[in-house]
Amino acid sequence: MTRLAAAFLDQANHCEHLGSAFMARLLRLVAQHWPIEGALAQRLEAWPGDIGPKGASLPLRLASALHALVLNGNQHSCGPPIRPITPMTIRQSKQSGPR
Repeated sequence: MTRLAAAFLDQANHCEHLGSAFMARLLRLVAQHWPIEGALAQRLEAWPGDIGPKGASLPLRLASALHALVLNGNQHSCGPPIRPITPMTIRQSKQSGPR
């Protein structure tokens, strides 16, 4: 596991503890599929110093960027979603346990 994947999971745990089930699920999905190919991944992996919540907060920065894409109507540039994240799928995920 890369340090960034670990940071995604760490941030997901913090989000869950603070009651943000959607963000926790999103960050766990990113961690599951990390590392990815491309310039963004290379730039994030090369980020110096503390990348977690007490440092640069890269997991939240990436989640915010994804959110901005959706708000601006550009979510299709990310490709098709693996599975839509809705309140129903979050409840189902909690009931079925981790995957």
